Formats: sequence, structure tokens, C-alpha cells
Amino acid sequence: MGVALLVGCQKELEDRLVLSSEGFASNGSKMAVSGNSLSWVTGDEVRVNGQTSEVTADASSASIPMGSLTAPFRAIYPASLNSSAALNSNTVTLTFPSVYTYHATDGGQQNLEAPMAAYAESGNKLFFKHLTGALTVAVDGWVYGTGISMKITSITVISDRYQLSGSRSIDFSNLTSISPTLSSTAANRSVTMVFDEPLYVGPYTSVQIPLLPVGENNKFTVEINVRYVDGSLGCYKITRSTNSGAIGRAKIGQLSQSFTLQYDTQISKFSVSANRTVRFAKGNLQYRASTDTWRLAEHQYDIVGSDNSNISSSNSGWIDLFGWGTSGWNGSGATCYHPYDHSTIANDYCSVSSLTGSYRNADWGYYNRNNIEGLNNTHSNLAGISDWRTLTYEEWDYILNTRANAASKKGKACIDGQYYGLVLLPDNWTPPTGLSFTSGMSGGWSAVANTNKYSLIDWVRMEGAGAVFLPTAGYRYNTTVTCYTGQTSAPLIGYYWTATKSNAYYNRAYDLIIEGSGLTLSDNGYRECGEAVRLVRNNMTVRDADED
Repeated sequence: MGVALLVGCQKELEDRLVLSSEGFASNGSKMAVSGNSLSWVTGDEVRVNGQTSEVTADASSASIPMGSLTAPFRAIYPASLNSSAALNSNTVTLTFPSVYTYHATDGGQQNLEAPMAAYAESGNKLFFKHLTGALTVAVDGWVYGTGISMKITSITVISDRYQLSGSRSIDFSNLTSISPTLSSTAANRSVTMVFDEPLYVGPYTSVQIPLLPVGENNKFTVEINVRYVDGSLGCYKITRSTNSGAIGRAKIGQLSQSFTLQYDTQISKFSVSANRTVRFAKGNLQYRASTDTWRLAEHQYDIVGSDNSNISSSNSGWIDLFGWGTSGWNGSGATCYHPYDHSTIANDYCSVSSLTGSYRNADWGYYNRNNIEGLNNTHSNLAGISDWRTLTYEEWDYILNTRANAASKKGKACIDGQYYGLVLLPDNWTPPTGLSFTSGMSGGWSAVANTNKYSLIDWVRMEGAGAVFLPTAGYRYNTTVTCYTGQTSAPLIGYYWTATKSNAYYNRAYDLIIEGSGLTLSDNGYRECGEAVRLVRNNMTVRDADED
């Protein structure tokens, strides 16, 4: 259902049920939300008397087929509130969503599926009434003084006392009786709006989030998860009391404070030494040879998998497993320096130095710092921030083993029941309300069946709070790919390059190996093998970070 001009029904259609709906009100005044109310959209699904039908709508009317339906009519929207309900009595239990998806209409407006219901004793007109209120969250998407903008990936609203989602019974004979209800169940006190495409926002962009009515003396916590244009992830959280700000059924409330994100204070920070912190890129590095294009994976859990076997100079697909030092820089004396090279001879790859100092151009991130889609390195006014690069062995060791409470900030996880890998928590970690994390790497991948098992929506919130996920992307030898998520004939393993050459073995390098039974920083990584790359970028010093 779109947020647009209110649609009234101008004529009756004998063989159809004609639909209309009330608008949200603010302070008792209709059309109060930027002059917008609600309209039906073709394809909306309503359930009437146990039958689900698609809406047909135009500029002046909306309707569904009458078919065999007879009065009295009991209807719910969207049909998913209870897709199996017979709706043959005045009382029905509905499941109010804890997750809504933000779809933008062609006109750029929010397509909002606000829960509604209707009842008619006779005739062929159904007037839908809202079952929820809504909260308007205003977001300022420009980070002042930096030239950096952002995109929103999700917004979560949490009440400290009241039910916002979950099961509630309604009475068709009194649809205006939905009132605030206290709840001790954390999962029912939150609602998340997820954006199907991250929302690029300017100053004071508003988003409406449906929620069950809220009473007075309520405290809202709002988490806004964002992705900066330079590839960094961040989260802004505010807690605000609404002592006199109850939100009733069909009413819209608005937080009066604008959410303005300040760069480098909200992003995730990981200590890699006593005086340096970094932030991780949003996903693994990927490359397409046919267009010579670099990019970051859209999500932290995304991998290419078996398609890495198509590696070649003309491959039109993406790869994400690279031989060591194959940034494209022809200055190391190596024969194999292109990202698509896959010789099985170790001596063909960079062997004279680590990917630092005078050889830092062999680092995928540094050499391609201005050519990776999704990264931005033009913010020279942000003192102390470096280009993107690959962590050294020493830095990985510090993150995993040396920084404060290092052992409690690492563990394995499974996302969406299919993506296995390593979770790293930032130095300062506060879990999202209602979610938790259990550290540790023992017990195999099966151990995540009951701990650290996250839905896609859960992970959006974990990520916004700073968590990093390194998936089991596998490895490649020549054109053979194995051990990646989705493969069933081999153990799931993630191999990630460091920027440090091995001191013990000639023509080898340090890599991070992620297995269900533990983590290994190995000095025996075969440079001719394809492994994953996750880039980082320096923040300011730890002292500066503490002063933010």
C-alpha cells in the first residue's frame, strides 16, 4: 500500500467489492504526514471471508472480485496477517509483523503495508480501518563537514514496555478498540523496517514505521543502521522517553529529534595495535576480468563459490578468490600479478616482500583504491584516515588474541541457516536489543545450531551494531574450488590472505584459516592458491577514538 493521496471510491461495481481506507492522523488532523495519506496499489493482497484476492487499483478506485463472497464481509490487509484465517466470526488472532520491508514506489514514495481490517454487514463496499499506529523517524543523511553521505539499511524501533508486534486478537464489531498493551516479551516490543534497496537519503528524510498502539510513560530506543558511501558500516542509536507521547490506533507519532550521524564516531572500530584502530569493508573483494572491474560484495556473507572455477582473463562473471599479491600491479617482478592469474607454480607470484612499504601496490586494496565500486577515498579533510588495504599478520594477531577481551569478541555463527563463518565484535560492543552473541570456536559448525544463529534481519541489526562476518568462502587451486559455503562434499573453511610473507617458508604467506573447530593464523599459505580478501581502513588513533 503506497503512501500517497487518499483514494475514495466513486462508483459501485456490481461484481466487485470496492475498497477504501482511512488515513493516519496526527494530533487529530488528517493528512498530517507531509500531506500524505494512503492509497491502494494493484497487487495488494486482502483476505475476505477466508479468501485471499489481489487488488485492482487506479487513480479513482480499488476493488477485488466479488466471486462467491457473501455478506457479512470480514477482511484483513495484508492477507499475511493470518493467511489461513476463515474469518467466519467476529474475533480473530492476527500476527502483526516484527519486520516490514521498505519498497519505494515509482514516484519515490514509501510503499507501506500498514495492517488494517474492515467489516460490512451488507453492500459491496469495504472501508478499512487501521489496526496500528505509526512512528515517523526523520533522518538527516548528510554528515556535516565531511562531504560524506549515507544509505539506510534498516531502522529498528524498540519499546521498553509496550507490545509493538506479535499476536493480538481483534474484534470486527469494534475495530477501533485496539489499545496499548504491556508486554514482557522482548521480541514483541520491537519492529524493524528493512530497506529492500539501501535508501540514499538527504537532509530530513522521513520513514513511517507501523507499530501497535503505545501508551504514555514509554521509552523508545531507535537503531538506524547505515552504510556510508565509502563502504563503511555504522549504527546510530538514540533512546527517547515519550511521557506524554502516546501513539494511538490510526495515529502517527514523530520523534522531534533529527537523527544526524557523525562520521567516525558511529562506525565499527577494531584495535590492530596499541595506537591504531581499523574498520572493515562491507563485504569480500570481488573482480570481473571482462570489464576489469573491482567491487565489494553487497553483503558480508556473500561469496562467489563454485563460479571461481571460471577464472580467466576474459571471464564475464565475478571471482573472489585470488592468488597472493595479484592486485594488477606489475612492479613486484612476479609473473602472476593479474587478479585472474591462476598458475600453480609458487615462484610465479610475488615473493620478495610483504605487501607493504615499497611493495604496497601489490595489495589489492591500496593499488585499486580509486577503482573499487563502493569505496570512496576522496575525504582528505578526515585527518588520520588511510586508504583501504589488507591487514598484516601482526594486526590479525592483535585483533584475535591481544586486544582487550579478545577471546570474548570472536566466535562462529550461521546466518539465514546457510552462511557459516567467523564473527568479530568491535572493541566497544553493545548487542542490539533482544539479540546476543556467544564467543568461542570449538565444537564444529554444528555448535551454532542453538547459539549465534541469526536470520537475515537479525544480522542487519548485528552488523549495524558493529559485528563483522567472514564467510567460509573456500579456496581455489588452479580452477578447482572447494570448502565453500553451499558445497556438501567438503568441510566448510574460510581462507583469508594477510599482507605478510612467510618467514619460515619461501614463496608462502600468512593467511587466516576459519574452521568449525577453530582459527589458525598460518605461515604456510600457498601463494598460488586463491583465497578471499577482506579490506580494512585505518581510523584515527585509539586515543582519538576514546575522545569522540
